[in-house]
Amino acid sequence: MRRLYHLALAVAVLASAAVLSSCRENFQQRCAREASEHTAKYCPQMIDLYQTLDSMTYSAEPAGFNYYYSMSGLMDTVSVYSDEAALLDIKLKMLDGLKSNISMQPYIEHDMTFSYFYRSATTGQLYATIELKPEDYH
Repeated sequence: MRRLYHLALAVAVLASAAVLSSCRENFQQRCAREASEHTAKYCPQMIDLYQTLDSMTYSAEPAGFNYYYSMSGLMDTVSVYSDEAALLDIKLKMLDGLKSNISMQPYIEHDMTFSYFYRSATTGQLYATIELKPEDYH
């Protein structure tokens, strides 16, 4: 009887461990879930008078987050984004912000890419893409 009790207990422990381990998500699954939840909860999100974060997604290859913005008003013109030096300056400021944001450290440690897509709010035309890759921030 005692042996049967121990066997039943062992089966219960193993079954519980199997159920709990199957409920765990890996880092990529967590990132995909977080991106989806952020979009559902906060988007569209007005950043300022000229830009709105429309959505955020997770991409497995290369691993990273994609941020999609609509530009309006004075920023909704292609000429604003044709200045390569200005875009480089923006990228460098974004890199500084990324490196100093403690909440982004787990993603940096996983060598993620952060891609920002800027589109016209009126026409949908892609104005610019800025990517922050591991080689940029390490």
